[in-house]
Amino acid sequence: MDQEKSKIHLRVIIEMMGAPKEHIVKTMEMLISKIKEDEKEEGNIKMIGSETADPVEKDNLWSIFSEIEIEVGDVSALVGFCFDYMPSSVEIISPNQFSFDSPDFAGVLNDMQTRLHQIDMVLKGVNAENKLIRKNGTMLLNNIVILLLKSGAKDIKALSEGVGISPDQLEKFVEVLVKDGRIKKSDSKYSLAD
Repeated sequence: MDQEKSKIHLRVIIEMMGAPKEHIVKTMEMLISKIKEDEKEEGNIKMIGSETADPVEKDNLWSIFSEIEIEVGDVSALVGFCFDYMPSSVEIISPNQFSFDSPDFAGVLNDMQTRLHQIDMVLKGVNAENKLIRKNGTMLLNNIVILLLKSGAKDIKALSEGVGISPDQLEKFVEVLVKDGRIKKSDSKYSLAD
């Protein structure tokens, strides 16, 4: 494969959004440092230069982007870079064309598939963990509400103060407990079901 022998020169844009401003600036600095670290460790990435724009605030979040010029050793390194750093834009400066032998191209596709499967496994793990956290959080909230009601009937404001969740959010949850028959509502107060 011709591109195995010649470097791929490209320009990428990496964007981030978050808060506070200082955090997003520091995170971008860390990301650029990580690219430089990868350059030393892997040898198939070379940063030619980078320029970071000033952060911009929108809807209480800050956005920042960096334009980074790099060279990678081959198409596999390019695909790896894109998966690792998720640039929002990639511009290939050179070469103008790529020529692949079928086995080499299959290797690039297999590397990409391996990365996709790794991401899929991580997402499935996070999803399962999230479901468990929600289930345990719901059970914990059930117990707190029931414990608070053991001392007598309370309105949503008193329950909110005891639980530490805003009345609007807590009311939706408490209404589910009423529907399930675990607690009852009389006028504007909640109490334990008989």
